[in-house]
Amino acid sequence: MSSFLSKVLTARSLTQSELARRMGVSRQSVYAWCNGALPRSPQTLSKLAQVLGVNSDALIAQNDAPVSAPSDGFVDIPYLHGVEASCGGGSFSENFPDISRIRVSHTWLRSHAPTASANSVQIITADGDSMQPTIDDGDMILIDVSRTEAGDAIYALVINGRLYIKRLQRTPKGLRVISDNPIYPPFDLDASDSVRIIGRVCCRASFKNL
Repeated sequence: MSSFLSKVLTARSLTQSELARRMGVSRQSVYAWCNGALPRSPQTLSKLAQVLGVNSDALIAQNDAPVSAPSDGFVDIPYLHGVEASCGGGSFSENFPDISRIRVSHTWLRSHAPTASANSVQIITADGDSMQPTIDDGDMILIDVSRTEAGDAIYALVINGRLYIKRLQRTPKGLRVISDNPIYPPFDLDASDSVRIIGRVCCRASFKNL
């Protein structure tokens, strides 16, 4: 990593001390990175890539490829591994998920989540068929966690300890939980239910075998 990181610092006209200041770490940490060590957390690695304007995988691979211009037009979205929101009977893992980052352009984010900020979006995985054809089993779901006020839209929410992706609809009696797949009947929430809205679903990404 040393030659690549040194090349990036030279191309960006950055000193090790300046990089340490921008990263909020000690100069000794930057010195260690320049001598072959990697940041210990994915979050720090992602921040390092963002500060330097390179891809995280280039740092991991200790790539000696030519250094490109800073990628100021991109944002890294947290992808929560192990968190699967049910489009069926409901499930929820209490284990803290592994987090990786998926890099997208600001243009893409504005197009698919126009009201969301880069700091308020996360990606989880759909599990089940109750939201078909809108959302398929295994789809990656982009959620705006700043949108927690229930309305007539699709949300990720925890109901009585179970994580769901469902359409919510306001009724005179409260909230109705609706599946887009007609074989799953809607149900109403009442005062005895424990409900926490995680965020509003913005869009999905599907990976299908061809």
